Amino acid sequence: MDIKREWDQLSEWYQSKDSRTDWLVGYPIVLEMLGNIQGKTILDYGCGNGSFSRFLVQNYPLSTVVGVDTSANAVSNAIQKTDSSLPITYHTTHSYQDLKNFSFDHVCFNFVFCTIPNFETITNICSLVYAQLPKGGRCVILDPHPDSHGKKFTSFESESPREKKRGERVHVKLFTSSIDLELDDYYLSEDDYRSALTQAGFSEIEIRAPIVGDVAAENVVLGAERTDPPFIIIQATK
Repeated sequence: MDIKREWDQLSEWYQSKDSRTDWLVGYPIVLEMLGNIQGKTILDYGCGNGSFSRFLVQNYPLSTVVGVDTSANAVSNAIQKTDSSLPITYHTTHSYQDLKNFSFDHVCFNFVFCTIPNFETITNICSLVYAQLPKGGRCVILDPHPDSHGKKFTSFESESPREKKRGERVHVKLFTSSIDLELDDYYLSEDDYRSALTQAGFSEIEIRAPIVGDVAAENVVLGAERTDPPFIIIQATK
């Protein structure tokens, strides 16, 4: 099954997934690493139901967000969930090549690269983003941390890959309010992310791996994120 068809079929279930880990040590860090985006246009690539797109304009109401996703079902859900008065537009894309059709000052990829089995595709995306960004533009990537596999977090758990090598399949279980949503990701090391970004032309790269000890977490039931980073978050500046 290709990725687009898989996400079209999973999008309804994905809406009900437990997102506590994402919002605790994921999305707020992405927002921080994007910097002051007031008055800027942000491309939210892989926007899903639009929750992060809405989060961006809630924090920076003078920004403009363009949310894109390969799943038409996800984009339809995003449109339904978003007040039409907000400065957000959503679009269904057919491939990463559609990035050429959008103008943006910064771009974020939340849980996108981890779903791509072909590393050449990832490097091509990074190169296209570098070409499209203005000088000073930022690309921020959020993915499962390479060392998160084999651990149970509040919102998800994944099996350890047979080998920690680029493109190795990783079976993931996302917890939802009704069933556990199971899918496959693909392993990437920190060096793999650096390689893709440097090949594209980025030279200013910052990588963070936050744990719950780094943020306030009162009244939250937690798993491994107390001591282990669930996510790797990368900022690359042109």
